[in-house]
Amino acid sequence: MKKLYAIFAIACIAIAQASYGQVVGENCPGPMPAVATPVSSFDGDGVETCRLIGQFLPPGSVVSAYNAAGDLLGKAFADADGFVCIFYSCDQVPTVVCAFTGTGCCFACLADPVSLPIKLTDFNARLQSDNSVRLNWTSAFEVNNYKYVLEKSTDGRSFHWVAEIRGAGTTLQSLTYSEVDNSFVSDQPTFYRLKQIDADGRFVYSAVVYVNNTRASGRVTGIFPNPFRNYIQLVGINARDLNTNNVKVFNSNGQRISYKVTGSNAITIDESAQNGIYIVRVKDQVFKVVKN
Repeated sequence: MKKLYAIFAIACIAIAQASYGQVVGENCPGPMPAVATPVSSFDGDGVETCRLIGQFLPPGSVVSAYNAAGDLLGKAFADADGFVCIFYSCDQVPTVVCAFTGTGCCFACLADPVSLPIKLTDFNARLQSDNSVRLNWTSAFEVNNYKYVLEKSTDGRSFHWVAEIRGAGTTLQSLTYSEVDNSFVSDQPTFYRLKQIDADGRFVYSAVVYVNNTRASGRVTGIFPNPFRNYIQLVGINARDLNTNNVKVFNSNGQRISYKVTGSNAITIDESAQNGIYIVRVKDQVFKVVKN
């Protein structure tokens, strides 16, 4: 472990020398090396956001990020746990991260950049009873996450509030959440979505999930999203009918593709399946979908 600390210290000093021509500090003290990770993510509209996630920094210190020319990219206070989040322009590259305390400046080592397409990696809904639905979701990471708002709709267009769930603030750890809607109306198809709200008021919506426990014929009236990445929702199918006997997936060569039931009316296609056209057969119905 001492060798690991020494490597971090040498790397930090080298970064400082390369950027400023002299050493104005050393690596930040503590039981773990201070690390700053550049993280980029995209919202539902494809807009990129870049930030530095700092860990194990001196609590209460002012943490500043600079590019190779010494230009300030942004700064923020480290919290009581040594966490900090610094937003910066995605056309810049941070090369030095300094934590300013009352006694001077210390450096955090830069980790390899992380690019995450979305914060939310999974969202599904499962019937618990005729009048309750359990919603589960997983976040890949969270930055200034204030809360989640669970919303639902009966037509897929007009959504209203169901519950609020407190977010975890800032963390690079994957977290799993769960909430139960006890106001679900049996025999009424329902759409759910999440509104994830950051502490600064910015928000993004999740994909929509669908639940149907009607006792009607269970004819599928549509499949979404299409194109899809890995999962699809079958609108109209009865949750009881969603199984491998009634629903089959084939690639363009006619080979059967495996899937998992990941919600009351959702399936997730085998991750190893290549992009292209797929055929979804639901009893006597046939649908064409595109994976991209």
